[in-house]
Amino acid sequence: MWTPARCCPSRERIPEPFEDKGNGRTAPMGAARLFFSVSLRSGGKDPATGPSTGESPQQENLFTEIVMEFITSPFFSKSRCAIIQVRPTAVVPPRKGENCPMAYLICTQPVNPRMDALPAYKIIHYPLEKRDYKPFAQVKLCLTPQELIVEMWAFEMLPRPESNLRGLLTADGSRRLWLRAWPDGRWECTADGPAGEEKLDAIAHTLDGEDLQGIYWGMSIRVPCSQARQVLGPENLRPGGSLLGNFYKLSDNKDKPHKGSLYPADFAGGREYALSSLARFQVVNY
Repeated sequence: MWTPARCCPSRERIPEPFEDKGNGRTAPMGAARLFFSVSLRSGGKDPATGPSTGESPQQENLFTEIVMEFITSPFFSKSRCAIIQVRPTAVVPPRKGENCPMAYLICTQPVNPRMDALPAYKIIHYPLEKRDYKPFAQVKLCLTPQELIVEMWAFEMLPRPESNLRGLLTADGSRRLWLRAWPDGRWECTADGPAGEEKLDAIAHTLDGEDLQGIYWGMSIRVPCSQARQVLGPENLRPGGSLLGNFYKLSDNKDKPHKGSLYPADFAGGREYALSSLARFQVVNY
């Protein structure tokens, strides 16, 4: 049974020109993209009001989010509205004593995962950005019997060479798994080791194209579960397990520098990778 859980409108300025195929024009800077999210809850009560009976903690906190996009600009003859995503999402209550207000999901999947059915989390926190250049980026995670899969992509029409996406996962901060990707196709997957960062035997392929949100670039990185367990702990990579982590959109290009993250990070204090800047990621059956 699905019941309404929340409505969440948001607005995002489009920092770069983009082509509107609906009327053949190019919208300059200043056009606005409006998102209107409606979340539907599967049974149970909202985590804020307490648990229900008859469902597992994972089931009672699963949501489906319908995200509608509305683009408007004085340069368009007509505005445009479309449903751009129907996806599962979640608001998982924090464990007792934790400051993190929610947990992101790492969904279990079969050997051939359905990535389009997984929740996509938004990198939208740019606390130091004063010029309104905040590239919209997203990330998805899942766990198959063989691999930990992370997909990261960013909407940038003309990404600078310094532009990059970065991911960090850790059990307790003692060992960290790093994922990095650049728009020219370069990527890295490393882990902290006794002699510094060690490369893992991951594989990757590029993500690029265009959808209703714009032109994007990114990377899908697959880490063998055997190596991921060595870094993150086998008990954390099974349903019910949890990790700490964050994902970032970064660039030190002098023309368009920016620092953004999925979970609010302490960029001002130079502690964006500290434990206080990491969110909880929970493994759930899906």
